[in-house]
Amino acid sequence: MKVLLVDDTRTNQLIIGKYLRTFGHEVILADDGVEGVAAFQAEAPDLVLLDVMMPNMNGYEAAGKIRELSGEADWTPIIFLSAKATDEDIAAGIEAGGDDYLFKPVSKVVLGAKMQAMSRIAEMRKTIHEYAKAQALINEREAEEMSLALHVFDRMTRSDSLSHDWIQYVSRPSSHFSGDIIAAQTTPEGGMHVLLGDATGHGLAAGLTVMPVADLFYALTERGETIGKIAQKLNNRLHDLLPTGRFVAAILVAIRPSHGELEIWNGGCPPVLCIESNGNVKAAVHSSHLPLGIMPELLEVKSESFSYNPESPEKLYFFSDGVPDAESLSDGRQFTQDRVEEVLSVEQGDRLGLLMKKLEAHIGDVTAQDDISIVEVSPPVLTESINHLRATG
Repeated sequence: MKVLLVDDTRTNQLIIGKYLRTFGHEVILADDGVEGVAAFQAEAPDLVLLDVMMPNMNGYEAAGKIRELSGEADWTPIIFLSAKATDEDIAAGIEAGGDDYLFKPVSKVVLGAKMQAMSRIAEMRKTIHEYAKAQALINEREAEEMSLALHVFDRMTRSDSLSHDWIQYVSRPSSHFSGDIIAAQTTPEGGMHVLLGDATGHGLAAGLTVMPVADLFYALTERGETIGKIAQKLNNRLHDLLPTGRFVAAILVAIRPSHGELEIWNGGCPPVLCIESNGNVKAAVHSSHLPLGIMPELLEVKSESFSYNPESPEKLYFFSDGVPDAESLSDGRQFTQDRVEEVLSVEQGDRLGLLMKKLEAHIGDVTAQDDISIVEVSPPVLTESINHLRATG
């Protein structure tokens, strides 16, 4: 090691310097604290032996300056040298930034043992620092890759398409990537299709699972396909692409303002709730299909259709299973489907906000274990429907 020996007594420099050279170390000498700090900056030693009582700048002051210069990342061991051997002196040295204490006259045996110990510590710190630098580079690359992946994911899923008066939603991923997807697209007839997909698992793997769903959903809706046909073609694509055990539970909703009609297809998701303005649950559309991607073909595509009141339309609420299955931090209880219906069964108001407030209180101050997605669909009233059809026609 390169050792900086700071002592104002020439005899100490000669004796201790000789010991250090015998141990195979390179020695740099300084006569006081000021010279010691300057030598530390110029030579970057591996270890500092620092006398306490010196002119111009004492050892405690010099240790403070050295610690300021080296910082936490480039830690350099400092051993104080002093004839003072009280507990208070040792404590003062450690508080000043020292790592150990040697009493004068210095024993060659003790010096050698302490040099070995400090050498091991310095080597361990160096190794940890190198690992930390390497990990920082890995984290930086991963952050860049994550940013790129999120950008591509947002573009492919067209998250900006959800800015529409007929839709309100909440999406809370449990990690950087969400395994849930919410998408909406207007139809050629002036209506709208809405999709909620919930992929197996969480994180990047689940996010990759739902990505093939988005572009096909948009293309088929723009082409004027029914939600039944869309469900069939989404299923075929996912079955071709995904490995066994990966699938996407999904809800497809068609809003037809010209007919005052709603159509719902549910494959593997919690029930879709149709709630009247007074809070009554008009209908609950349960899953009648397996999730998308499990079977090569959907054997029978069944959906449910019903009319809504064009003067005071009902609202639809649908959500991923992360909502009823959300667990309480305090006792592990699930939020449950019944609790969801109870919260939403209120008169017109911010039902979506109320549900999220109750859900967050239930989960507690932790990240949910599963992705949470909730969609509120508000079919247009009659006058809005006419104006929208004129604008799109």
